[in-house]
Amino acid sequence: MTRHARLAELIIDAALEIADRKSWSALTLGEIAEQIEVPLTDIYACYPDLDDVANAWLRRADTLMVKSASKAAEDELPMDDRLHAAIMCWLDALQGRRCIMGDILFYKLKPPHFHLQAQFVVATSQRIQMLREAVRLRTTGLTKTAEEIGLTILFAGTALVWLNDSSENSQRTGDYLKKRLQLAENIMSKIHQHE
Repeated sequence: MTRHARLAELIIDAALEIADRKSWSALTLGEIAEQIEVPLTDIYACYPDLDDVANAWLRRADTLMVKSASKAAEDELPMDDRLHAAIMCWLDALQGRRCIMGDILFYKLKPPHFHLQAQFVVATSQRIQMLREAVRLRTTGLTKTAEEIGLTILFAGTALVWLNDSSENSQRTGDYLKKRLQLAENIMSKIHQHE
């Protein structure tokens, strides 16, 4: 790992530690620089703003999600089990930091932050494409479009349930996701019957 890559990871870890104590919305890049004892210019070389730090944290979860989904696909698990494992793995990677995730989402979705909202939509779309690839969804045409829309709604809905889930091991979120995946499977089966 290069010095730049190590520093980038250290910045994420420091940001999360500080945000655990105060909040993401109260965090500054200057505080991160002070905590890890590097010049602010080194922070900017890795992340121009705090939103980029948040996005890098979410990419960590993306990587774990893809690994989990790929393993489930290699094991030839049923598609709903692959999707369940992958989405829950993404959420588990953020476990213990629901408040931080909530702060990040709230910040991104504030009305004057249209540029962040556009980036968030693009990142979510990319996340869904990664998920589709990793679980080996190979549909095309209108079926692919329907799946992408459905997965986006499913992913967002599950994340919202997770944000407010205080059950052990996010059991309530897992149950919610399992029911929605079964419903989606039933809907897709009916669509395929009419093709």
